[in-house]
Amino acid sequence: MIRNYLLILFRNLRRNKAFIFVNVLGMAVAIACCIVAWFNWQFSANFDSNHVNRKVIYRVQAWQRAHGEHNRFAVVPNALAGMVRQNIADVDEVVRYTTAQGNVRIGDEIFSTSISYADPAFFDLFTFTTRSGTLSLKDRSTILISDELARKYFDREDVVGLTITQVNQDELKEYTIGGVFEKQPLNSSFGFEAITLWDNYWDTTPDRIVRDDSWEVSSTLFLRIEDPRRVDAITKQLQRYIE
Repeated sequence: MIRNYLLILFRNLRRNKAFIFVNVLGMAVAIACCIVAWFNWQFSANFDSNHVNRKVIYRVQAWQRAHGEHNRFAVVPNALAGMVRQNIADVDEVVRYTTAQGNVRIGDEIFSTSISYADPAFFDLFTFTTRSGTLSLKDRSTILISDELARKYFDREDVVGLTITQVNQDELKEYTIGGVFEKQPLNSSFGFEAITLWDNYWDTTPDRIVRDDSWEVSSTLFLRIEDPRRVDAITKQLQRYIE
């Protein structure tokens, strides 16, 4: 009986190959779409989830009205950081962050890379895994690089103490590698491979003028606010600087 059943099934399969193929293909595509959708959801749901302090970190944003449109910007004037430090006591920490493209020299080779600049408390706010050295932004002569960049430049990760020379408009600035960090995951706000103290940023600008008090030059501004009940009050206090 089983043998006869299998023969009948086989004959039906042969007669309906196109029908079966379309159904199997459709099911395969549906399953593939579900898998992609799940990974996409997981990527978004876990964005920046590696940062331990993520629940108390806030990014200050600006709105611009122009040509009848109301657009949101993820950067604010540099001067706002100083105003917050001086006048809003409810903020526990203020950190500026920006990135600039440039060239670095390793030996006789020149590499094009982006270098980020941040205030000293950056690594107190955000979670990075230390591969070697110390992740500290307190010395202008120090630079921190990712493990991926270390392998790219030096073909190894134990590079603490070695030097990197930044080429700024035909001027050379030498940094000592103070630490190596594990590169952040793709679903992170930070994709930089090298970072140094905020004060070094002005060496990359054409006029070399320190513009921390400028309302025309912008950067990313992060605030650490431990008590969420303060957020509304801080937001209202920030409104005074809009004009």
